[in-house]
Amino acid sequence: MLPASKSTSLFRLRRIEDLPKLTVPQLSSVVSKAVQNKHTDRAFWYLLALRVQHLSSILNPQDYCHIMSGIATSDSVLKDTALRAIMSSLIDSASKKLQLFSPSQVSVLAEISANVELYRESLFTGILPVWAAKRSFVDASSVMRICRAYRKLNVLDEEVLDEVVRYVKNSAFDMSPEDLCEVLDTFAFLSYRSKSL
Repeated sequence: MLPASKSTSLFRLRRIEDLPKLTVPQLSSVVSKAVQNKHTDRAFWYLLALRVQHLSSILNPQDYCHIMSGIATSDSVLKDTALRAIMSSLIDSASKKLQLFSPSQVSVLAEISANVELYRESLFTGILPVWAAKRSFVDASSVMRICRAYRKLNVLDEEVLDEVVRYVKNSAFDMSPEDLCEVLDTFAFLSYRSKSL
């Protein structure tokens, strides 16, 4: 039986059979602990991802980012076809709610997608509308995540990269020299030539 505690930070998963009963806050706590303990059991991650998929209609952007980034740290995601299919489904379900995401959260999803080597068109075609609508909330870490994701998945989307250029031109002093070099390296890797840079 799961403990009836108001504090989810104290939640401890007792048995793998309890995964199908977890609430979103409990899932978040379990993911944090599993990542912290470098948990590698494929069945555990698969059942956890299934539960996340079941609850996806009530997940908010922060939940998606936290839980999916935890699942993405598991080596199982790269090795287990069923788990990869669930991650694809989770990325697609998050993509249906992208208008609720901040540019930072969208870039986290893109980075998660790249880290598990899953290109999902539903996500990558949704990045530009979020960034264009919420341009004032784009920050250096979001730009760097997008660059890393696009480079790792070899995605050339000139409109999104134009947004990166716009940010760099307006906020270069907010970026480190290493970050600026990484942006340029990404452009070179993707053979992207900006007309305005």
